[in-house]
Amino acid sequence: MSQKQAIYRRRRIVAALFVVFIVVLVIYALAAIREANRPESVAPVSAAATPKLDYSGFEAGNIISDEDFGNWLSMDERSIARFIESAGQRCTPGGKIECLKSARFSLEGQGWTEYCRPVEGGKNLPAATIIARVAEACRLNPQVILVTLQKEQGLITASEKNLKPTSYDSAMGFACPDGAKCDPRFKGFSKQIYWAASQFNRYRANPAEYAFQSGREQDIPFSVNKKCGAAPVYLRNSATAALYNYTPYQPNDNALAHNYSDKCAQAGNANFYAYFKYWFS
Repeated sequence: MSQKQAIYRRRRIVAALFVVFIVVLVIYALAAIREANRPESVAPVSAAATPKLDYSGFEAGNIISDEDFGNWLSMDERSIARFIESAGQRCTPGGKIECLKSARFSLEGQGWTEYCRPVEGGKNLPAATIIARVAEACRLNPQVILVTLQKEQGLITASEKNLKPTSYDSAMGFACPDGAKCDPRFKGFSKQIYWAASQFNRYRANPAEYAFQSGREQDIPFSVNKKCGAAPVYLRNSATAALYNYTPYQPNDNALAHNYSDKCAQAGNANFYAYFKYWFS
């Protein structure tokens, strides 16, 4: 090989290495851009197995703001999945009942309604996918769905004996009135998620049709037992009114003091506040 040929060959090798370097650089740059544009979540991914119920700061007339209630972009599907995995990290199945993080469900597709956009159906879907699809369709904060699952069935952190068929069949407590059986038409995890989300929007879209309305002072009971009495509450926003229409009780002093020997102590809406505060505030 002549000297000129050797020089030419070295130049070709250097040029090829330079091209490879540029290609690698472009790939890393595109990956960085894609990561930067990925939706972020305000939700922590580290959560204790059993959240501490701290009622400090609870206001009966302002449990959650309208802005927070409708912030459907607060979490994407991936961050919802990470949250469920983290919050349920200590979960072990209850016999044949799977933990929420590993359970799979079918989702019935839904068309346009007055309250929600279409929902894509599917089979063998994880909870995070269903929650994300419904939250986007109904423009409801997925954190509201997650907190309601915990408030109604303890489902986010449920494990072993606390996992029962009803944990999923009535996951959101939708169409399950106090003292009566749940409506079988809405049985199942996916139906509970969709119809509860839709109902929250019904409350806000048609306030005159429901008992509790934003901008009014109204007597709100302490319990399903009328003997427990009621107290006036000024409802400051439609989100708080929706929570009371869904769970029509306010906590009394004993409920806020964790004194459940009082049969009039109903902490449902206070628990919603405490779970939301613990995980997402």
